Amino acid sequence: MTLMDDLAARGKVKRRRASRHEFNDDPLWYKDAVLYELHVRAFFDSNDDGIGDLPGLIQKLDYLQDLGVTCLWLLPFFPSPLKDDGYDISDYLNVHPMYGTMEDFRAFLAAAHERELQVMIDGKLVTSVPLYPTVNVPQGGIWSRLSDTVLLWFQK
Repeated sequence: MTLMDDLAARGKVKRRRASRHEFNDDPLWYKDAVLYELHVRAFFDSNDDGIGDLPGLIQKLDYLQDLGVTCLWLLPFFPSPLKDDGYDISDYLNVHPMYGTMEDFRAFLAAAHERELQVMIDGKLVTSVPLYPTVNVPQGGIWSRLSDTVLLWFQK
């Protein structure tokens, strides 16, 4: 029994797990979410090279779920010269080799979704606007659904 299970059994906390279907249908899912922000690099190292990686994060998903986390907020893990703590992203379509591979990310995402954990990815998308003129940032901000699993918030 986990700490959260014990507290729930004693009526100290309410455990509420929203289903994936509920998250997809509710545009305000984040208001009831328990977010856990983490830097892959600093979280868990699976290969003993001193740097956290995506396989290490997969190994700790049950732990995070037991804490009551419903959404993981990942700091940038894309290829980058790392002069701005990873926010100086040079390739939005790949994973920095020190953190793993795109296959590792897909495995992480599948494992997180099996546990009904949402995943948010941080990054400076605004810096991509000159490269991708189809990205228009409206005044105030707007949610934009890129696919069934990718939702972006643009804010001016």
